Amino acid sequence: GGGQNMDIDGTTNEAAVGTDLTLRDYLWMLFRQGSVIVACVATVVAVVFCLQELQTPLYEASVKMLISGEKQIGSQFYRDLPGNRNSQLALNQAEMVLARPVMERVVEALRLGERPLDYEQQYASAFKIFFMALKERMFPTTLAGYPPERQQEIRHQMAVRELISRTEVQPIRDTDLFRIKVKDYSPQEAALIANVVSRAYVVFDLEQQLAELQLKYGEKHLKVQYFQNNIQEMLKTLDGKTLPTISAIGPASVKIIEQASPPLVPLGMPRGKMLLMGFVLSVFLGVILAFMFEHFDQTLKTPRDVESLQVPFLGAVPRCAIGAGGTASGAGRDAFAAAADRVATEMKKRNYRALAVISAVPREGTTTIALNLAQVMAERGQDEKILLIDAHLRAPSLHTLLKKNAGPGLCGVLDGAVEAAAAVQAVTPRLDLLSAGITGKNAVRCLDPQRLREILSRFKERYAAIFIDCPDWHSCSDAETRVAAADAVVLAAQEGRVRRQVFLHILAAVRERVPVAGLILNRRTYPIPKMIYDRL
Repeated sequence: GGGQNMDIDGTTNEAAVGTDLTLRDYLWMLFRQGSVIVACVATVVAVVFCLQELQTPLYEASVKMLISGEKQIGSQFYRDLPGNRNSQLALNQAEMVLARPVMERVVEALRLGERPLDYEQQYASAFKIFFMALKERMFPTTLAGYPPERQQEIRHQMAVRELISRTEVQPIRDTDLFRIKVKDYSPQEAALIANVVSRAYVVFDLEQQLAELQLKYGEKHLKVQYFQNNIQEMLKTLDGKTLPTISAIGPASVKIIEQASPPLVPLGMPRGKMLLMGFVLSVFLGVILAFMFEHFDQTLKTPRDVESLQVPFLGAVPRCAIGAGGTASGAGRDAFAAAADRVATEMKKRNYRALAVISAVPREGTTTIALNLAQVMAERGQDEKILLIDAHLRAPSLHTLLKKNAGPGLCGVLDGAVEAAAAVQAVTPRLDLLSAGITGKNAVRCLDPQRLREILSRFKERYAAIFIDCPDWHSCSDAETRVAAADAVVLAAQEGRVRRQVFLHILAAVRERVPVAGLILNRRTYPIPKMIYDRL
């Protein structure tokens, strides 16, 4: 939390109890579930970062080509189709560009089959290189078992398949143009391969026309020789170097309009922008999860939750407010002072004298609450005295906290071994203690409800208020014996620990025996930083 941002009465936003939720309530939920939001943001950002590191940047270069050039000879293979001409031609070109004769020529021209198998590692992040090396160790891809000729053939086929997978033909809508796009880890290599693919396709187109001309005119016709010369010239350009515009256009029916140049940025969203988007989305997701967790969390956390049980809210004790001796200080002391005022008001209004402090489950802080309420009321009293009774017969601790002897205590009084007045020890001039006494495994057998009522009846004549520190209702089968002897019950509940359903069940059982004066929230957190809280 960001400090003890409590109101004067030691609680937060109690005026809002029973009313609509305010901005402070929503912020309280968000700050209380801050760990959920932080975990969500950290997880999403870490996942986005790892995915980016596992993704080697790809660059895409493209060549623009024209597909409406005239053929040198009419043929049923080249006759234009009526209707949907552009779409049909685009599909044809896509299939022809990706044809194996074109791709194999590119692989041979650029010797792509001779690339090292770990070519990607030259451009991958160290994070991905680690996983690539791990994968290679687990699933090694070795060609050592094949003869050299077979190895070369396999490498060649692998390069062809990879080139086909990284090449895309994209028609330009409502035109006779299309783009050949090639992806590679290097921008220079992407542009080089894209240019060679386009020229290899031009060579392929020229070879198709040459075959038709040879069938019609024979080998020695001028047109045939002209095409053969152009094919030889285009084959020389498969080194990927930039061509003059006129040479790039050439005599083929498909013409290179715009050659590829190295791209400046890789494909996809920039890393910084992606991380920012992941961060923003993770914050929204974290906020949604925080509200969901709050909605489904049925434990007692706020004064609003307490009053939803139809139980008066007596106050809240902040976390870490109790010292080693069980006595509160600072903000905790102020919280107990506010709670003591409410308890005193309830006692005066209902004419209560003896209050049993009890919890639903163990370790809810009943001992420290009973002790501090008694101390605060004793300090504020004038001539009135307060009595603190330790009814934790199985595990007494009040005499240890107050540095007193165990004495005969309550057990001795109930057994008749000592008078009640003689068993009481003075703590301060206005605060007395009746310890649990010397207890054992059979100590609870001395508990007689009628005898306990008689003892409390005598004490009520001497003390203005009596606080009985009782064990929890859930694990102590005879807790009702102590409760039934008191005038009313003060419930203690640690924030965010016990579900409402459990409390409702125990409340029904307690109310059958004794009235409920109210409930005190123990170890309450104040997650909103004081600087923000004070401005709401």
